[in-house]
This record gives sequence, structure tokens and C-alpha cells, in this order.
Amino acid sequence: MMQSLRREVPADYVACVFDASGPTFRDAIYPDYKAQRAPMPDDLRAQIAPIHDVVRLLGWPVLNIPGVEADDVIGTLAVTAARQGIEVIVSSGDKDLAQLVNEHITIIDTMNGKRRDLAGVEAEFGVPARLMIDFQTLVGDAVDNVPGVQGVSWVKYLRRIEVGDQPWAAKDEAVHYIDLMPDGTHRQYTGIQECKSVITTPSAGQTLLDKGYYNVTGLAWSGRGAIKRVDVSVDGGRNWRTARLEGPVLPKALTRFNIDWVWDDKPAILQSRAIDSTGYVQPKMNQLRAVRGTRSVYHQNAIHSWKVAENGEVSNVQVY
Repeated sequence: MMQSLRREVPADYVACVFDASGPTFRDAIYPDYKAQRAPMPDDLRAQIAPIHDVVRLLGWPVLNIPGVEADDVIGTLAVTAARQGIEVIVSSGDKDLAQLVNEHITIIDTMNGKRRDLAGVEAEFGVPARLMIDFQTLVGDAVDNVPGVQGVSWVKYLRRIEVGDQPWAAKDEAVHYIDLMPDGTHRQYTGIQECKSVITTPSAGQTLLDKGYYNVTGLAWSGRGAIKRVDVSVDGGRNWRTARLEGPVLPKALTRFNIDWVWDDKPAILQSRAIDSTGYVQPKMNQLRAVRGTRSVYHQNAIHSWKVAENGEVSNVQVY
């Protein structure tokens, strides 16, 4: 195979790259890397050194670098040469090397005649070579025990997806994201993220050590536009004061707010209420339930309340 490669693919520079023995940097990063693979059989291990000797006798330099894999060495050499304007041919059946392919790097497999150039990669995997790293990250690699993103299998199947002008309801949208209404019907899933705010300090699990000045701060956001105003109440919603917004205030982005408060070491209920640029006002709990029912989870944007006890302990409480 190596002799025919030299005949069929003349080259000014050649090298044969092997994996070195011992762990690599990937094992330190991800201990389960290739964990499902059985150890190399002893009779095969005994052949490695003689194979290296034969390759050298055939006139090929042998490279095996401890701490990295052969793929890493191949990738380094290929990219370095390509950046210098050298046309690179890599002979390998490893699909991971497809991420190297560009105008100057081509992968060939002498065992089956497959050629992975720019056109070949896109035809085989369904994505351009420049996106192969993203592709492999999404789908993972069962051979190396590397998980991909949950729910993503073979991106090549994206060819079968139909595009519509209305939302498509898959399993989660049809089963989990719907709202059960009081009359037993379901409110259909909607993708709009309603306006919401929440006080992050003080909040549950924190304790006010003494009476006096505190800076009440939190986050507000809206899928409808930018945050226009945030009001804060320390008496359960009976009275409200307008908080300061920290810039930049951008559409569909988190906006930090804060307001001064002097605690008199008496019980208090802290709330925040956001208003966005469309005029939408964050609802109270009973207002939200009137629209979405009592079992809405994924669209819970009601005003959130924190109870401050006399001893300064902050806990979660629902105020309707």
C-alpha cells in the first residue's frame, strides 16, 4: 500500500505517523475518552516496533509523538504546510481528519479509493468542510466514547426538514411546554419569552446581618423588546419605587437594575416588576394563572417574592 502510494501520489515531503504509547492530553481532559475500547492484544502490540522498522526501510520517516495522537501530528503538519502554499495529501480512512480539508488539503483512502476533498466531504457528511468541527461536536463520536449534543444525531438528515410559516410542535412542545387550563384544555405552546424580572440580592438563602442600608439589585429581560422600567416593592406590592437601570439596555437582553433600601429589621416582602418597550407589564401570580392556569412551568414570568424575616433570613414566598 505504501509503495503504491508513493507511485500514485508523488511528493516532495513524506512521513508516516503512528500513535505513541501511553496516555495523551485528552485522557487528562476527559477520563472517559475511548474508555469502552478493549486494550490492544499482546500479539498485535508485539508487531508495532517491527512495523516501524519496515516503514523506515521503505524510505518513510516515522513520527510518533508522546502525549498526542497521530491525528494531532498529521493535522499540525498538514495545516502548517498548507499555510505555506504546499498542496497536502493525507492518506487515511479516519473521518475525523475531514475537518482538515480545504483548498490545499485532501484526504484519500487507498483501501477503498475514497477521496475527501471539498466536494467529497460535503457529499458524504452533508455539511461544508469548514463546518466539520461544528458537525462533529454536535453528533459526537461513539467510537471514541465522545457524546454529542443530546437530541442531535446525523446532521445530514437536515436535508429532510421542511420549512413552514408557523411554529412546528415536536414532542417537547406538544407534551411539556403546553399549559393545562382550569377547564381541562391545553394552551398551545408559544415561543415568546414574556417580560420578567427577579431580585438577585437579597434572595433566598441569604441573610441580612443588621438593619440599615442595602442595595437591592436584580435582572430583568423580555423577549418582546427592551426593558423600559423596573419597579421595586418592599411591602409585598402595596407601594412601588422605580429602580435604576444599568446600561447598556438592549432588546432581548438581560438588564441589571438596582435601588437603595434601608431595612428597619422588621419583616418585609421584596418584589420587582418589569415593564418592556411594548408596554407589557410583568403580571402578578394570580394574573398569570388566569391566563396560563395553575400548572404552567415553562412560561412562569409572574412577579417573584422574597420574604425577609426579623432575623434577616431571606426565603421564597408566593404572593398572589
